[in-house]
Amino acid sequence: MSADTRDPLTATPAPRRAVVYATACRKGRVHDYALYALERLRHEAEILVVVLDGASDDLSRARVAAVADEVVLCDDPTATASAFADGIARVGDRLDDVDELVLTDDSWFGPVTPLADVFARMASRPADYWTMTDVDRAPRDLEGVRPPEWIVLRPAVLSSPFWRRRAGVPGVDGVSATAAWADELRAAGFSGDVAFPSARRRADGEQEGVVFSPAARLAAGCPLLARSVFGAPPEDLARHGVIGRELLVQAARAGYPVDLVWPALVTSVAPRVLSTNAALFEVLGHGGEGYDATRPMRILVAMHVYYPDRAPELMAYAQRLPAGFDVIVTTPDEERAGRIRQVLGVTEGAAQVEVRVVDSNDGRDQSAFLIGCREELRADRYDLVVKLHSKASPQDDPGVARHFRDQLLENLLPSRGYAAELVALFQRERTLGIVHPPMVHLGYPTMGHAWWANRDGAARLCATLGIDVPLDEGSPIAPYGSMFVARPDALRPLVDHAWHYADFGGAEAYVDGGLAHVLERLPVLAAAERGYHARAVATPAYTAISHTAIEYRLDALSSSLPPDGGEAIAYLRSVGPVGSGRWRDFARMYLRRHHPRAAARLRRWGMPV
Repeated sequence: MSADTRDPLTATPAPRRAVVYATACRKGRVHDYALYALERLRHEAEILVVVLDGASDDLSRARVAAVADEVVLCDDPTATASAFADGIARVGDRLDDVDELVLTDDSWFGPVTPLADVFARMASRPADYWTMTDVDRAPRDLEGVRPPEWIVLRPAVLSSPFWRRRAGVPGVDGVSATAAWADELRAAGFSGDVAFPSARRRADGEQEGVVFSPAARLAAGCPLLARSVFGAPPEDLARHGVIGRELLVQAARAGYPVDLVWPALVTSVAPRVLSTNAALFEVLGHGGEGYDATRPMRILVAMHVYYPDRAPELMAYAQRLPAGFDVIVTTPDEERAGRIRQVLGVTEGAAQVEVRVVDSNDGRDQSAFLIGCREELRADRYDLVVKLHSKASPQDDPGVARHFRDQLLENLLPSRGYAAELVALFQRERTLGIVHPPMVHLGYPTMGHAWWANRDGAARLCATLGIDVPLDEGSPIAPYGSMFVARPDALRPLVDHAWHYADFGGAEAYVDGGLAHVLERLPVLAAAERGYHARAVATPAYTAISHTAIEYRLDALSSSLPPDGGEAIAYLRSVGPVGSGRWRDFARMYLRRHHPRAAARLRRWGMPV
């Protein structure tokens, strides 16, 4: 515990405190944010018992043991009630000698502010138990937001017949142990308190309503930020004005290392939900702000050129990167390679340029990148890789194809200052794995449909590659058009696989459902598997164009729906796809909306309802 510097003649002795902390692992590894929390809890605990996932690896067990007094292995630490019971049992008779027992787990990020402050404040309040936040007053439309598990029990509880009858087993697995304890303690007549209540009260003390505001709690000094906020349905958070990005900014300003949150979130929350809740979209300027020239990054530009006349333009975009980058230009035959060498000439800013002939154009830019540049991507020689290609889209309307190409290149490398700001993102954020342009939507019906026929294939390929993260239900977060900037380490699940050109098939396989189109949707998922987050980037000019177009379409669609965004989304999900608007489609929608049980039975019988 922290040293007590108060006058020993006048000060109340510091409470003797036991802490039980339950934490799960992912693929054997304990999250760094949990270790950070444990290190801070260590300062406030005379006894620190950690209930750890039995599937944890040796390194994780050693890291936890270095900070804890006792480590208890259990099959499922997410079954909080059982995990707490295991931890309490390990504390054993030492409970007789403590003034407070803290039961908590890895359901929160923090501490954002010093735990000592809230412990000191609550020490003057004569409750028999206290929780950090309300555990029974969450708005009904935010049931998915789980309050942090945190309850502090004092001697009135620990020495009571109630405690002995309950045998120290708090709550029931599958529900909040804190909420279950609070309910039982209140019913048994114990007095409780809340360090940071969310209920607004009138002057007469009566509750007026529920105010769900994590931002207000942080501003008031709450040290815990509920992890579940970032995985909640975005429409629910929007209804309450909860902006995840602002919460992270608050935490960072208070000194919390927010890089710790991303490996836990990207592996447990679908990319589009997380991207929306945390606003993982950056509008970059052209001034080069934030770039640190004293910390240059080793950059490889991997450029696949099928159309040699496009090579000078692509190289001009690459030359906007900070000087000293290497370039590998892949192309499918020697004739093209000769033309590319001729049109490129001397490349200013590049340390070296290699034009490399790959064995086949099957798979196009995807195979050229994953097979033709595999050695460089796996060699740890580069901090960043910039993937570009001579995209033409001859199958599309010429105006639409031009817009798509410009949308990619002009949102990645439109100017030297912009490129410097993009690289600066990676300099600042060690867990940023990939940066890509926003999903194209002007001229392409991508909104809500961008999986097309690729989702099943993506799920199968993720299983093959060991990528075990949630897939988006709607359009996936992905670098559409396959141009992006990434850390090679973030792409290891893709580049470590031994691909062959035959895997991709010929030109006839370059369709939705084919390997190349499936791979286009995987880089963000691969990065997440490695614990990296992704950000979309755009210029102010493109953001203006995109936002006004989306606002127009959303307004037109919303005019025929309930005004509340959450209700509108729920309604559309309940009725299902509109299809082509035939009477059968409307009959199916009516059945799904008004007779969901009958529709479910029909689906089980194989009918498309």
